[in-house]
Amino acid sequence: MSTNDYRGTNYNRGIRNNNPGNLRPTSTTWQGQTAVVDNFMVFQNMTYGCRALGTDLSNKYFRGLDTVTKIINVYAPPMENNTIAYINAVAKSIGVGVNDKLTWNKATLAKFMRAVIMHENGDQGALVTDSQILDGIAAMSPNLLLKVQGF
Repeated sequence: MSTNDYRGTNYNRGIRNNNPGNLRPTSTTWQGQTAVVDNFMVFQNMTYGCRALGTDLSNKYFRGLDTVTKIINVYAPPMENNTIAYINAVAKSIGVGVNDKLTWNKATLAKFMRAVIMHENGDQGALVTDSQILDGIAAMSPNLLLKVQGF
């Protein structure tokens, strides 16, 4: 597990909190979650934050949200975000149309996670390495990973 410490004040919230998807707390504590600050989860390290992001996106996909538009409309609702811009940025980044049905495999999940991380954190999203994303995916629940093509 990665041990990068980005808690300095010069980093965006998602990077500081090891929560690159800026996930909000749920009714249960996530694996590796250490706190909630300003209504955003804080994780022990970036791998746990990436694990949570991959799990959240995969759960959305497997409950029938199978396009970028459907996922991002729930992930980043219009009352808090410029959802149209978010949808367009993610679709462009992963190379699909906004309403194309996604094939949920490891590569798509990793690209989708990278697109969300960059949108949420701007240039600082590049601080999250590809290996941290892949380690986060590998740390996801085995039952969930069995549904992701390519595992």
